[in-house]
Amino acid sequence: MTKLALADAEAFSKGQLTRFKIGGADEPPAPMKVSRFYLDPGDTSPWDQHEVREVWIIESGRGLLDTGEARVVVERGDGHYFASNVPHRITNEGSEPLYIISMWWPG
Repeated sequence: MTKLALADAEAFSKGQLTRFKIGGADEPPAPMKVSRFYLDPGDTSPWDQHEVREVWIIESGRGLLDTGEARVVVERGDGHYFASNVPHRITNEGSEPLYIISMWWPG
């Protein structure tokens, strides 16, 4: 078992996106990638659309998830799956930072 620690992760976008390396030093990389990001209250992520499939798990906070066809209120503990090429973005509608764990893999 390998613990994924924030201290060992790579930080991107002024600390708002963190990517974990999955797999040990003597192992091939995992067939998926994992990141953790946050939005401050009132912030909206840019639209994202890609070939990979993705799952978001809401770690904390409250937001509005928009896929262009549907808008859903999300909160701590919720999980959402995006098939390949489904556009998506999220707005933090709460008073605290909205933390999301994202996992993605080839479509």
